Amino acid sequence: MSYPNQKTISIDKMPCDKNNKYAVINQYAMQKAMCQLKTMGSMKLWLYLAKNKPDYKFDLSCAECGKWGLKPDAFHAAVKELINKGYLLKNKANEYTFIEIGAYRE
Repeated sequence: MSYPNQKTISIDKMPCDKNNKYAVINQYAMQKAMCQLKTMGSMKLWLYLAKNKPDYKFDLSCAECGKWGLKPDAFHAAVKELINKGYLLKNKANEYTFIEIGAYRE
């Protein structure tokens, strides 16, 4: 039952199976990111990283993120915010680990 200030939503989604790529994202981690990250660019980058399976390793590319709607200046600002908020932890030189829930908890 809905209240006058609410909208009733029905979900229509694309198929998620072995023939159609999909992501599994922890809802608590996503909620925390939505509350902690200040810009749409940072949230886009978080989603881009969170869509991958555990222990997957790759080279983060501004150009590839552009294909997901993240422009270069928003990409660089998002990387800084994810580092500052503990979502990207520096291991050594130019290697980082993405922490889905962030290392710094508010």
